Amino acid sequence: MRRQPHGGPAAGDLGISTEPYPALLVLSCRKCLEVLGDSSSLVCTCKALHYICINVACNVVVDRSKLTVSRSGADAGATSYPCQCSVCKTHVGRVYESTPPQLSVLQGCFSLYTDKVKSYTVGAGVTATGEDAQVAVASPVAGGGGSEPGDALNERVAQLEEEMLRVQRLLLLHSEYFDIL
Repeated sequence: MRRQPHGGPAAGDLGISTEPYPALLVLSCRKCLEVLGDSSSLVCTCKALHYICINVACNVVVDRSKLTVSRSGADAGATSYPCQCSVCKTHVGRVYESTPPQLSVLQGCFSLYTDKVKSYTVGAGVTATGEDAQVAVASPVAGGGGSEPGDALNERVAQLEEEMLRVQRLLLLHSEYFDIL
């Protein structure tokens, strides 16, 4: 393991990556699915601490009355505030006030625990049928001669609207039948 002059691990050893994601990800609370942010404000990911760090978050409450000091681990000596989902109150990460030099990129960011958030890719289509739901990613057909990615979704919406009308008619028919009885 490479060591920095101050004695801590080097940033590369912590698995810090500032590479942007190729697609836009929406991050939500794993417990209640409330949206917490997205990868458009991505600062970095940190494998050693299991964080995805973003500059801008929503539905996250930072408890500035509970400044804590990390005593061990990759962030030993760092000070941070806990943050939680504003809806279900689950502890979803922290905001670092100060860090060792190799973690300075985390200061002032929302460092969300990767095991406390779910993500989905904007533009990915999902189809669910029955109890065995399958995920299907919509992608444009190469060559430009095929359908658009949203066409399948629009078709499914039209089918569901048709089914809803059919159910409404049946309910109306049954209601009239029971009124006669």
